[in-house]
Amino acid sequence: MDQALHDAIIQKLTRQVDEDDLILSVCKQQGVSWAEANALIEKVRAEHGETILVRQMPVKMLIALATLVLGLVLVSLTVMFTVDLLTMVNSMLSARGSDVGDLARMANANMTLVQVVMQNSPYVVPAIAALLINGLGMVFGSLLGMREAWDWLIDKVGSFLFQDVC
Repeated sequence: MDQALHDAIIQKLTRQVDEDDLILSVCKQQGVSWAEANALIEKVRAEHGETILVRQMPVKMLIALATLVLGLVLVSLTVMFTVDLLTMVNSMLSARGSDVGDLARMANANMTLVQVVMQNSPYVVPAIAALLINGLGMVFGSLLGMREAWDWLIDKVGSFLFQDVC
């Protein structure tokens, strides 16, 4: 196999090109069968898996971190809205109108926002529940997506730190 084809396969695997398209491209360039092209690509992937992972790392980490931050923002906003909503409901249902604590005094502006939103839309609670579930899904999905990157990073740092021990 020539070096140009080898480098092209690594480049396309790094960009996560559809595997069928990559196999078809190798078949046309090299004039080999589908099985031979697939075996060649798997061989390159096995030999240079770490190089491919390192080249993909910046984009994967950026996407995973952006998803994590957005998910955490969704979760925190929905939790704050739910706390404000429960505080409002508690104050409305309370027979003696008791003070619900420092949270109600600190969140007076948010309380009026909750009241306005609740009065104008009957779909707020289901929407907030959907946003909470979406935010949690984004957080866990991001952590799962970063798992491969964290495994690689921990392996590299661990081998660097403990190279004299073993």
